[in-house]
Amino acid sequence: QLTHKALLAVLQKNGIEVLDPAGESFNADLHEAVGIDPNAAADIVGTVLQKGYNLNGRLLRPALVRVGQ
Repeated sequence: QLTHKALLAVLQKNGIEVLDPAGESFNADLHEAVGIDPNAAADIVGTVLQKGYNLNGRLLRPALVRVGQ
């Protein structure tokens, strides 16, 4: 856990931010919908399958999510 925390600190220091959109509204610019989550409200991210990453405000990898119908 300490190594993971240190790695995240180094990434943040160099401008990389983790996108964890659980419970947020779906944004096609930041998220990639790969399925429907029957337990989530409409247009709300229900399940995050893979976190996304930003580098200095630019998208490196979109978060793979399941969205409510």
